[in-house]
Amino acid sequence: MIDWILNAEQIEQVFWARPISGTGMLLAFVAAVVLGVYCYRSRQGVPSWVRGVSFFARILALSLVISLLFEPTAKVVNTRPPNDVCPS
Repeated sequence: MIDWILNAEQIEQVFWARPISGTGMLLAFVAAVVLGVYCYRSRQGVPSWVRGVSFFARILALSLVISLLFEPTAKVVNTRPPNDVCPS
């Protein structure tokens, strides 16, 4: 982890470890939006700006959960030259 922080490694590619079709991914995110709209459609006594902030917070949280379920993965390449010198 320290090497990653110090830029000793370079991310070559980011991909989903559990691949799914683009249509399936789109349906999952659309379902999150529909759930958010359903949950915040009409609340008595709650200002509209509070509902809007809650709606976007829920969409963000559900999108993160959906993304984590697909396991984002990165292919990392070590850019630091090997240490061939042995101490005497």
